[in-house]
Amino acid sequence: MLNEKDMAKKRALVHVITDLERIADLAEKIAEYVKHEQIVFSGKAKQELEIFFNNAVQIYVASAKSLKMKGSALEVDVHELEQ
Repeated sequence: MLNEKDMAKKRALVHVITDLERIADLAEKIAEYVKHEQIVFSGKAKQELEIFFNNAVQIYVASAKSLKMKGSALEVDVHELEQ
């Protein structure tokens, strides 16, 4: 049986997994829609998607580092990227 601290960590990890799955599902749906509908994005839209993608990668990397460090030292950076 897990203690309260470990239960909290488990709940947080479940949320992370859920969020990652949701991000992957949405990215897949966008890619399928664009391919199926043969949509061409404007230059500005491409820039915004690139920023979104890069931020998602940075959030993932920062989250993984934070888990390895067993702390929330990187939490502020992640929250800033989410905006």
